[in-house]
Amino acid sequence: MVRVLYFASARDLTEKEYDDVDIAEIFKGSKTVPLTTLLDYIERLYVGKKIFQSALFAVNDEYRDRTSDVDVKNSDEVVVIPPVSGG
Repeated sequence: MVRVLYFASARDLTEKEYDDVDIAEIFKGSKTVPLTTLLDYIERLYVGKKIFQSALFAVNDEYRDRTSDVDVKNSDEVVVIPPVSGG
């Protein structure tokens, strides 16, 4: 399974620390899917909540943006990092 971790406002909106997504089960036997496909799936789970608005992502500790040409597979970790503010 891919573990999708939510930080800050993404955690507040999902009311979860993480989701586990089984790529093979959800995506009909696929071993990998593009990051954008996984994120589209997650957004459908939380209809109406803007959990990815202006967010950055990390896939296995490497920063990516939503349009990155990277595939994810079971055993990967995706982190949702919303913008932070401070002063």
